[in-house]
Amino acid sequence: MKNLKRTLTMPLVIMAIAVLGAFMTNSAQAGEPTFQEVDGYKLNMNDQCENTEIRCTTEVTSEICTTANDEPLFKLSLSGTSCPQELYKIE
Repeated sequence: MKNLKRTLTMPLVIMAIAVLGAFMTNSAQAGEPTFQEVDGYKLNMNDQCENTEIRCTTEVTSEICTTANDEPLFKLSLSGTSCPQELYKIE
């Protein structure tokens, strides 16, 4: 009977430790910011995105990232066809 308890208890303890470890890892990753530093793109007359090689951030700060002519800069979409997200100056 003692051997049976030991045989059943060990796998349960190992599974409990694995589950707790997974939850702890997941919660640590959720707290990390997802801000990025990216090149800023400006919209030209044809609503095309032009690279300005000015580094900006996706983190919301007090100032919008702009060119020397005060044109707002945007993040290029994954498809590379639009600039939907406004960018901010790196502080």
